[in-house]
Amino acid sequence: GTEKARKELEERLEKRKAEKKETEERLEKQRAEKQEQEERQYDLKIDGKDVDDLTGKMVELVGTSIPIGVTESGVSTFDVLA
Repeated sequence: GTEKARKELEERLEKRKAEKKETEERLEKQRAEKQEQEERQYDLKIDGKDVDDLTGKMVELVGTSIPIGVTESGVSTFDVLA
Protein backbone atom coordinates (compact mmCIF):
# COMPACT_ATOMS: atom_id res chain seq x y z
CA GLY A 1 0.00 0.00 0.00
CA THR A 2 2.85 2.44 0.67
CA GLU A 3 4.11 2.37 -2.91
CA LYS A 4 0.61 2.93 -4.25
CA ALA A 5 0.02 5.85 -1.86
CA ARG A 6 3.34 7.41 -2.85
CA LYS A 7 2.48 7.12 -6.54
CA GLU A 8 -0.95 8.71 -5.99
CA LEU A 9 0.66 11.55 -4.02
CA GLU A 10 3.19 12.18 -6.80
CA GLU A 11 0.38 12.25 -9.37
CA ARG A 12 -1.58 14.77 -7.31
CA LEU A 13 1.52 16.93 -6.90
CA GLU A 14 2.17 16.86 -10.64
CA LYS A 15 -1.44 17.78 -11.32
CA ARG A 16 -1.24 20.71 -8.87
CA LYS A 17 2.02 21.89 -10.49
CA ALA A 18 0.36 21.84 -13.91
CA GLU A 19 -2.69 23.73 -12.60
CA LYS A 20 -0.46 26.31 -10.90
CA LYS A 21 1.54 26.83 -14.08
CA GLU A 22 -1.66 27.21 -16.09
CA THR A 23 -3.00 29.75 -13.61
CA GLU A 24 0.24 31.75 -13.68
CA GLU A 25 0.21 31.79 -17.48
CA ARG A 26 -3.41 32.97 -17.52
CA LEU A 27 -2.61 35.74 -15.01
CA GLU A 28 0.40 36.84 -17.05
CA LYS A 29 -1.76 37.00 -20.17
CA GLN A 30 -4.36 39.10 -18.30
CA ARG A 31 -1.62 41.45 -17.06
CA ALA A 32 -0.29 41.87 -20.59
CA GLU A 33 -3.78 42.61 -21.95
CA LYS A 34 -4.42 45.14 -19.18
CA GLN A 35 -1.07 46.83 -19.88
CA GLU A 36 -1.93 47.03 -23.57
CA GLN A 37 -5.32 48.60 -22.80
CA GLU A 38 -3.73 51.14 -20.48
CA GLU A 39 -1.19 52.08 -23.12
CA ARG A 40 -3.99 52.84 -25.58
CA GLN A 41 -5.52 55.53 -23.40
CA TYR A 42 -4.83 59.14 -24.31
CA ASP A 43 -5.35 62.42 -22.54
CA LEU A 44 -6.40 65.26 -24.81
CA LYS A 45 -7.22 68.82 -23.92
CA ILE A 46 -9.46 70.56 -26.41
CA ASP A 47 -11.11 73.91 -25.90
CA GLY A 48 -14.30 74.91 -27.65
CA LYS A 49 -17.39 77.05 -27.32
CA ASP A 50 -19.91 74.18 -27.04
CA VAL A 51 -20.28 70.41 -27.33
CA ASP A 52 -20.67 70.47 -31.12
CA ASP A 53 -17.47 72.52 -31.46
CA LEU A 54 -15.57 70.17 -29.13
CA THR A 55 -16.91 67.12 -30.96
CA GLY A 56 -15.83 68.47 -34.32
CA LYS A 57 -12.34 69.26 -33.06
CA MET A 58 -11.95 65.79 -31.53
CA VAL A 59 -13.09 64.07 -34.71
CA GLU A 60 -10.57 66.13 -36.68
CA LEU A 61 -7.77 65.16 -34.31
CA VAL A 62 -8.37 61.44 -33.96
CA GLY A 63 -10.78 60.49 -36.71
CA THR A 64 -13.90 58.40 -36.28
CA SER A 65 -12.38 54.93 -36.32
CA ILE A 66 -12.24 54.63 -32.52
CA PRO A 67 -14.94 55.41 -29.96
CA ILE A 68 -14.19 58.47 -27.86
CA GLY A 69 -15.83 59.33 -24.57
CA VAL A 70 -15.37 62.47 -22.56
CA THR A 71 -15.19 62.39 -18.80
CA GLU A 72 -15.21 65.18 -16.31
CA SER A 73 -14.27 64.40 -12.71
CA GLY A 74 -14.55 60.68 -13.49
CA VAL A 75 -18.12 60.96 -14.84
CA SER A 76 -18.82 60.30 -18.51
CA THR A 77 -20.30 63.42 -20.08
CA PHE A 78 -20.78 62.39 -23.71
CA ASP A 79 -19.59 60.02 -26.42
CA VAL A 80 -18.26 61.63 -29.60
CA LEU A 81 -19.65 58.95 -31.92
CA ALA A 82 -23.06 58.70 -30.26
